Amino acid sequence: MNIRTISCTILLAVGFSLGNCDVCECPAVQGLYFDIKGMRLNQFASTGLMAFNDTVTYANYLGLDVQYEVNYISQNSPRRNDFSLISSASACDCAINGESGSKTEMLSKLQVITLNDIDAEHVSGDTINDLLNISNGSGVNQSLDSYLLQNTGLIRTEVSRLRLTKTPTSNPQFHVRIIAELSTGEVYDEVSVPIRIN
Repeated sequence: MNIRTISCTILLAVGFSLGNCDVCECPAVQGLYFDIKGMRLNQFASTGLMAFNDTVTYANYLGLDVQYEVNYISQNSPRRNDFSLISSASACDCAINGESGSKTEMLSKLQVITLNDIDAEHVSGDTINDLLNISNGSGVNQSLDSYLLQNTGLIRTEVSRLRLTKTPTSNPQFHVRIIAELSTGEVYDEVSVPIRIN
């Protein structure tokens, strides 16, 4: 055997054996899917989480997070490529809790009701879905009304952010009640902390 044959044989032997080493250091995963058990609302400014009656400018108001409280289901192990000639060249792709979304729940209805006057057309007790945009981790960034008409599949993310499309003119206080109805018959009804938007 010549030196070239020996070198190729050693490279292949080392490459195959390294490919079977577990180089991924993925955190434990409780489940790939989630089951919604509740809902909470948080107001955010560019400085972070807002508290009762905090004041923020419209430019620095990031939005109202609608966060589902979930249980994770369907145990999953880290995803990785078992075949590799050089294991460091194959990057780990760790599973993340809930990354596949809800296993059974769809959003049937979402109502955002203002608890104070926003402007002349949107007074206390009115639904203000038409004044909100929605964004979430799956790339959605559109008007809430359009999102609700188009989004008929399973819920994909645990958190969605709602943002007013304009500054309140009748009253600077922004305080809402959100009612989320799921396809499973579950209904979640929560009230945000009141904040002031100038």
